[in-house]
Amino acid sequence: MYFQVSILKYGCTTYVSLDIVSLLPGQIIHRFGVGATTTFVMLLWCVRFLCFSALTNPWLVLPVEFFSGWCVALTFPVINTIADEAVPPGTQTTTIAIAMAAYDGIGESQSHAKYY
Repeated sequence: MYFQVSILKYGCTTYVSLDIVSLLPGQIIHRFGVGATTTFVMLLWCVRFLCFSALTNPWLVLPVEFFSGWCVALTFPVINTIADEAVPPGTQTTTIAIAMAAYDGIGESQSHAKYY
């Protein structure tokens, strides 16, 4: 049962919502601003995890995973926009690296560094 839910979760809801939303971050950030978009993304992450904590039926993961595409597709453009606007020139890469270390964790960020 878990395998079926896992296949549907990653195959349908996450990628469909991610494909739809990944076309929109530039317009969303431009229209609402970086601060409002950042607040919206953080609230989406909170709603998503609160919904996960309240689930009793594994099939209810499918509607909750619709938020995954919104969270992922908006988080990284917001981080890049903040790094571009808020930090001095020449330090954008360091800011993005610190944000990715906070997002992924230090161990996973170090494992990605060996490929670059």
